[in-house]
Amino acid sequence: MLLAGLCLCPAAETAKAGPSSRYEVAPVPEWVVPVEADLKKPAPFEKNVNSGFYFRLVDLQSHAEKEQFFHHYADEFLNTAGISDYGDIEIEYDPAFETLTLHHVTLCRGDERIDVLDEANIRFVNLEEDWPSGMVNGHVTLFVFLKDLRVGDVVDYAYTISGSNPCYAGKFLDSVPLQWATTVRQSYYRLVKSRSRRVYVKSHHTEIEPQVETLEGHLEALVYRQTDVEPLILENNIPEWYQPHAWVQLSEFEDWNELAQWAATLYDFPSEAPDPGLRQLVEQIRQAHANPEDRALAALAFVQNDVRYLGLEEGPGAYRPSPPNETFRRRFGDCKDKVALLQALLAELEIDSQPVLLSMSGRGRVAEWHPSPFAFDHVILRISLPDGETVWADPTQTHQEGTLKQRFFDDYGKGLVVDAKTEDLIDMPECATGSGRVKLVEDFYVGDVGESSRVEASTQYSGQYADSFRYYLESTEVDLIRQNHLDYYQENFPQARAVSDPGVTDRRKNNRLTVDEEYELDQIWTADGSGDGYHYIYFYFDSVRNRIRQPVNVRRTMPYALEFPQSLIHTIRVHLPSELDWDFDDEDVSIEENGLRYTRKVHYADHLLTLVATYETLQDHIAPENTAAYRKTVERILELTSYSVWRYRAEDDLTLTGGGDGAAGSELGSMLATGLGIQEDMIRPLAIGVAMLLAFVMGGATAWAVAATLRGGRERNPAVPVSPFGSAHPFSSEPSSAGPPRAPMPQRDSAPPDHA
Repeated sequence: MLLAGLCLCPAAETAKAGPSSRYEVAPVPEWVVPVEADLKKPAPFEKNVNSGFYFRLVDLQSHAEKEQFFHHYADEFLNTAGISDYGDIEIEYDPAFETLTLHHVTLCRGDERIDVLDEANIRFVNLEEDWPSGMVNGHVTLFVFLKDLRVGDVVDYAYTISGSNPCYAGKFLDSVPLQWATTVRQSYYRLVKSRSRRVYVKSHHTEIEPQVETLEGHLEALVYRQTDVEPLILENNIPEWYQPHAWVQLSEFEDWNELAQWAATLYDFPSEAPDPGLRQLVEQIRQAHANPEDRALAALAFVQNDVRYLGLEEGPGAYRPSPPNETFRRRFGDCKDKVALLQALLAELEIDSQPVLLSMSGRGRVAEWHPSPFAFDHVILRISLPDGETVWADPTQTHQEGTLKQRFFDDYGKGLVVDAKTEDLIDMPECATGSGRVKLVEDFYVGDVGESSRVEASTQYSGQYADSFRYYLESTEVDLIRQNHLDYYQENFPQARAVSDPGVTDRRKNNRLTVDEEYELDQIWTADGSGDGYHYIYFYFDSVRNRIRQPVNVRRTMPYALEFPQSLIHTIRVHLPSELDWDFDDEDVSIEENGLRYTRKVHYADHLLTLVATYETLQDHIAPENTAAYRKTVERILELTSYSVWRYRAEDDLTLTGGGDGAAGSELGSMLATGLGIQEDMIRPLAIGVAMLLAFVMGGATAWAVAATLRGGRERNPAVPVSPFGSAHPFSSEPSSAGPPRAPMPQRDSAPPDHA
């Protein structure tokens, strides 16, 4: 995978080992305490680990006064997969304020110690892995490609990165991993600092305490030592905020107030006259809108839709927003830039607002952190309207419509207001489930066996669903949209043909977007294969079946993530042939448990069968101990996401009609058959005979009920779950997964407020 990335990157640069304009080779700094990997001691496990390699040594040392960060690793490779996946050294740093010094790269093979740095192939690459998300951080990655690496080899290498982001204003910050996704034989961390420098320590998922060592002069060291650290492998589909690895925070910020004061300086721009174009925009908004809320909405719409998302995150740009005039003129910016521009626009319109730092990944869990810039990766704006009401705006969102107060705002849990007076985190508004919904109505006009049918579908998207679908329409080729929607119906009805292209009605004022479709359906009835006259149609609540998640492993130790919020209503109206007699039982089922709410209603009158399902998620995860119960809830819901309609015609034209789920009827039929001593192969003909007799005496409807019961073993509800549509359809929601990262902890310069 690394080689593929290199081939695609034109910025790759080959460097010979030795002094370079981008790095240097030098001895280990004198302040570093030598720590050697024990290569004689057996690995702390009996069999090969899953990743194919493990750490003999992880040695990390920092010097707060010198702003130097020393890294020393000894990697042992256990199989060819480990060599393939992890056999190359990667060192990432920010050349805007950091310098790189290589110390050694040694290949340990048995008793041999081979210096391989001079023979290594060294390349610099600007990977820019966040570029697809619209962020350019300017980081470079040095790759050291080793020759003749074999199973059982240990690669021992060390380097130092010097420098600290000037935005930190001299504050020391670090994140120290104490657990990895693979085994670590020996772990060592040491921080050298002045005794007068107050560094706050916050431990996460560990009770290990640092040892304090007094050094010469005014220095001291905090030291963490571990041996035989067992790996922690993440289970699949965990919430983004869940971080179970052991780690330690080091921060020089005392409290949230000090951090808020620091952040306020970043958003404090020197007095500068607004750009003439910006001033003209303000005047246009003022003339077009008299209401402050409408003015704020117009300003937000401009920043959201006319200023594209692109973040230049080099150096201080990871934390400090660009001046509003600059962002306005270049028409691009990241979340910080967009917030600063919107705040400037609102100030010109005499509307007060304040930036609020958030964590998209940590959500409310930032309250468990010690105050640090690393706690946040996003920023939005809190707007105080003149009428005293507070509204929240995310300038990085696009395609939002509706009033300012209707705009969807995600559930972030906690936030830090960028104001020197801020004392603590604030509670962010909860995400309202009812703020958006999908309403799908399908009208099936069913012909008799052998006749054509058709379906008319109308899907209404509101709130955040309308925002997302609006973006989908603008970012997807028309032919692909057409095919995606057709595929949705051809999964269940392969002969479906579009009568016309999907029609879109966008009511932007109240943020309602409707898609209307119509398809002809040939051969909607399916013969059951017995040749005895039975035909059926299955109707599916595909929208629910597609969005619901079902864990494979119920013996989890980690929470299972749910997509939250979700809210949809799916109505299926089946218009049945009027010349036939039909009979269906009304139904009203409700399930609300384990974070899900599901209802299904069935009603029949005047040849119209109406099926209505509602589905909502009530929380964003399932606790590990509730996984088994959640799976049972999912299974119950999936059983209620299909409905069958049956049609029987005997040779003398006797018609039996009806429908249902089939589960209860199937069990009762088997019980009746068994109780009457009827053989399985006699159930079907007996059912037909009884039905014909009852039809003569009591009429078709009652005959159908008995026949349906006696058929017993006939499968009327296919195995679930079923995915009857392609993943590209707007209803699609692929389950997320999380694999074991090599470096599961945030690094020193991670998590700047730069996520859209």
